[in-house]
Amino acid sequence: MRRLPVSAAVVPQRDKLDVRRALATIDNPGECGLYDPGRLARILQPRATTRPSSRSCSARHITNMSNSTAVGAYSKLLALLLLVASAHAEAKPWKGAELGSQQTFKYGAFEARVRAAEGSGMITAFFLWKYGSEVPGALWQEQDIEIFGRDGDYQTQLITPGKNGAQRTEHVVNQLLLSPAWTRYYTYRLEWTPNYLAFFVDGQEVRRETDAVEFAKFLDSSQAEAAQIRLSLWAADTTWSGSFDASRVPSDVFVNWVQTYSYTPGTGPNGSDFTPLWRDEFNTLDTSRWQLSNWTFDAAVNDYVPQNAAAKDGKLVLVLTSEQSTGVFPAPPADDGSLNPPPGPTGPWPLPFRIEAEAFARYSDTTPGNIGGACRNTDVDLEVTQDPNGGQCHVGWTDPGEWLEYDVRVAAAATFDLTLRVASLIADRQLHVEIDGIDVTGPLTVPANGWQAFADLTVPDVDLTAGAHVVRLAFDTGYLNVNYFEFTSTGESNVPPPACTPSTHTYEAETMSATTGGSAPGGWNLWSNGSLSTTHDFVGGDSIIRVSAYGQSAQGVWPHLSVRVGSQTIGDVSVSATKYTPYEFAYTALGGPQSVSVAFDNDYYANGQDRNLYIDSVSIDECFD
Repeated sequence: MRRLPVSAAVVPQRDKLDVRRALATIDNPGECGLYDPGRLARILQPRATTRPSSRSCSARHITNMSNSTAVGAYSKLLALLLLVASAHAEAKPWKGAELGSQQTFKYGAFEARVRAAEGSGMITAFFLWKYGSEVPGALWQEQDIEIFGRDGDYQTQLITPGKNGAQRTEHVVNQLLLSPAWTRYYTYRLEWTPNYLAFFVDGQEVRRETDAVEFAKFLDSSQAEAAQIRLSLWAADTTWSGSFDASRVPSDVFVNWVQTYSYTPGTGPNGSDFTPLWRDEFNTLDTSRWQLSNWTFDAAVNDYVPQNAAAKDGKLVLVLTSEQSTGVFPAPPADDGSLNPPPGPTGPWPLPFRIEAEAFARYSDTTPGNIGGACRNTDVDLEVTQDPNGGQCHVGWTDPGEWLEYDVRVAAAATFDLTLRVASLIADRQLHVEIDGIDVTGPLTVPANGWQAFADLTVPDVDLTAGAHVVRLAFDTGYLNVNYFEFTSTGESNVPPPACTPSTHTYEAETMSATTGGSAPGGWNLWSNGSLSTTHDFVGGDSIIRVSAYGQSAQGVWPHLSVRVGSQTIGDVSVSATKYTPYEFAYTALGGPQSVSVAFDNDYYANGQDRNLYIDSVSIDECFD
């Protein structure tokens, strides 16, 4: 995609220099940010965007693959030391919290059940950090999940050693959740092995990297180094984080549990690659397991202070407060144990839903490369948006004849209002929207108020039948930007449901795809946050999904079973039956083939106790009276 020459365009202004490494008063120069008085260190990190790190030992670059930042001259570092010391002496008005594990790990799996903080500027982070990555000349190694309080979505991040003199190379993927991260608990999982790096949310794999060259610092056992688990709540005031909203203070993060697994290829329970190591339920804050941070960094509006982390009512609570209100912790909300796995980075998106323009599944673009260099590594041109309505990136530099396609699903026939968020500097720019190859909007003219002056164009009463659909944004004239589009339900559709014949289809557990576990008498032993899945061709309409299961308890707690169709969790239950028993879940089905899966997410294995979930079969009834 292409835009007018610079002389005819409004080019967004961005900061060209961002001071990254702040004060971490630690004696050991290889440690970043954990409290140990006596050290003063600072790194000056020039870069091309204003997105900060989640800690002083990391800087963020806005593009999503293989972007590097340069290390500032050491003379600049020395020149700034006195200025830094003076700034550090003045405590910041806001106070956050961070924990780091005493133990370090080389390979394994790491899970945290987290309800993130709400509020623009707030960042909730769960990550693996190698001590000393920030030290000039060191080889960077970091694996992150960072959750944004501005919109409740998140990014996955891998940082590897820099190239051509840069200190680090960043690999960022921005990703979405079906409901904001502060509305419920999600289970976030990092897997790190010599063969791959992977990220999961509520049992759904959302990203996997296997490039043995690009990620050699993680995958090559001779280069990989042990890393520490960290959990943090901090805040920034940048385009990347969103403007800091002081009205949302105090803000809070709740962590139900953290679970670690050793990497034991082929020798874990039931032949798996991971063996449970330890699990912290946070009945107390165990300082033999966790260190509390006490430091700050320039990109943060807050200091980290130990008194803003505590165990309360069986949850870890991290709070961001004013200087005068530290150590005050709200009652943690209950965790219902349900799973709500997100769709993949490119859908399919369940309607009604707001779909970011950069979340396309397919495209046609007339020019090579991503001119804006942001969000995705394709030929579609994307840049960081300045739309106050939010979003990470928008599509720009559009040309006539280009198009973007998105996969969506509708649970039941309905009527929607379709709203597009668009901008242009030039008058009479047009696009239209097609659904399943049919133009449903006609030409839409974009207001000519500026490249970043976004406005809504709304098309009422778009009827969609139940099932899968393809939405195409077609650029008629080009030279316009799109930030997102949104389907809002207005009521029931007049489209009649399809006719069908009553039927039952049964899938034996042994024939389904398993992420873990093994055969058991009469079925399958599903353990350790594993799942069984199959693909079923739904007729559409009301259905019953029946799971035959029984459980084995540990510590007085029964296994938790959840059922999902595609990316939607349709129900969950605590399985207390001690022999195979049917558990039923009602579901209004989408027409067409969809993944059906059952998942186990509260495994326990310690002190001779082993919590397990046994599945015999999954049956689906359709077209019943």
